[in-house]
Amino acid sequence: MTAAASHHPLHQRYDRILRTVNNPGRYAGCEFTAARFALKKSALKEPVPEEPVLHVLVAFPDLYESAFAAAERDVVLALLDAHPRLRVEWACLPALDLERALATHDLPLFSLSSRTPLHAFDLVHFVIPEAACFLNVAAMLELGCIPAPASE
Repeated sequence: MTAAASHHPLHQRYDRILRTVNNPGRYAGCEFTAARFALKKSALKEPVPEEPVLHVLVAFPDLYESAFAAAERDVVLALLDAHPRLRVEWACLPALDLERALATHDLPLFSLSSRTPLHAFDLVHFVIPEAACFLNVAAMLELGCIPAPASE
């Protein structure tokens, strides 16, 4: 997790609820690929101020273990992360215990690397490797406080 992330206003609240769930390591952002993608950007020179930097979330609508093992996630993360004007993070569908804790404490679903709420990203890209995962997209949007357009 970056130093900037630790100062996010929700960070301490997320820390408290992660202590109450099973397998909090799923959501701590400490896995190898989180470090690889988060640290890679810090090693690059800062973009010129007039160049827009988009904060992109790669969302995997399945539990952490499935998301972490999916090659599709790594391919999409690597392709997006290679672009110097994108800041890329990822999130997965939480298990029921975290889902309930987020609802109880009125907190949105967050990214794993910086614990940024999903609704704070400029772009959310869903990686859906199998049809069954498609049903979880709406749940992640709702948990992340991203409203669906009224037409949908």
